Amino acid sequence: MIKMNEKIKDVLINLATGITGLIPKKKNLWLFGAWQARLYADNSKYLFEYINSNHQEINAVWLTREKSVVAEVRARGYKCYTMSSLKGLWFAARAEAVFETEGDWDVSPIINKNKTKVIQLWHGIAGKAASWKDDKGNDLWSEKVAKRFQAYYWMASSDKYIDVLSGITTAPRERFYVTGYPRNDSFVTKPKNEYFEKLMVQSNQCKWIIYMPTHRNFGKETINLGEFKRVDAELQKRKIMMVYKPHFHELKNLLPYEGEFHNIILAKDQKKYADVYSYLHYFDLLISDYSSVAYDFLCAKRPIVLFPYDIEHFRKADAGLFDYYEEIPAGPFCYTWDEVLENVSALLEKDSWEEKREFCRKTFHPFDDGKNSERVYLTVKNDILNR
Repeated sequence: MIKMNEKIKDVLINLATGITGLIPKKKNLWLFGAWQARLYADNSKYLFEYINSNHQEINAVWLTREKSVVAEVRARGYKCYTMSSLKGLWFAARAEAVFETEGDWDVSPIINKNKTKVIQLWHGIAGKAASWKDDKGNDLWSEKVAKRFQAYYWMASSDKYIDVLSGITTAPRERFYVTGYPRNDSFVTKPKNEYFEKLMVQSNQCKWIIYMPTHRNFGKETINLGEFKRVDAELQKRKIMMVYKPHFHELKNLLPYEGEFHNIILAKDQKKYADVYSYLHYFDLLISDYSSVAYDFLCAKRPIVLFPYDIEHFRKADAGLFDYYEEIPAGPFCYTWDEVLENVSALLEKDSWEEKREFCRKTFHPFDDGKNSERVYLTVKNDILNR
């Protein structure tokens, strides 16, 4: 019954997409969305706010499936509708350009890519190779997904990024443009975050670091509570506060233990922590593993410690790794929490990795002028819309 419902849904979406292809597009109507239309975040958010602030001639509209997102975006003074509302459906049929960070459900599944330019901002370049398989051993990067990706116009952070992502998606290189990520402008503009301003004042005698690992097998791994209690005790001794922001697939595994720590703050409140680029610039150091945030944090020009404690397992039995992860490292590799803590303390005292980290940044994120959103806008306006 579920398979039949999926087939019916696909037929209805294909029918709607055919109809929207017949409807004339409205010049300067641009739609935005992110993360399956559930969050107001990521590259789409930063480009959306840039457009609203700097290009009033563009009718910029955010589409979502969440009423809470509608309230949040409208409270900021911007246009936002649910994708299933009459206005949401009409905008999807009329849009000149659409901006996404993941896939067709970020904005609306009825967008006709033959008539509307769909710009894929994506959600990061990472060490992990994304070579996952489902429970039956089938490759998650299906032909259907590849065909969809080939129809996008891609914004890239560097030529190296194009090499990587064009290889994964099989999207033609001529559909990639080197602009930089809009969200990484925040490392230059440093937006004020009231929650973090207050939080850090409370422990202003401490250094502040953030731990942001990727997920393991979509959150199916267990948490070692005893190990984290030991880490918490060491952080207290070293006068270091650590925000622990797990991947959303992992968060459920940690919630039962949130009251167990003193110097570890679990980032569970989505209102405060969902948009990491609104507060990453506050931290003195990042701990990560294979996540794209490690490469983005290069733009902060502050120390990074890599903690790939399960590297061989991850390489062979999880997402896999690209060669550049080890060939062009963003920071020192550590395989135990003891090694992590020693490197954290050393790098907070003296940043001995600055030169090597800068080489990595220039490879993956060469722009450091805070004008990535501007480059995306100019690329779309002057090139993509004329193709």
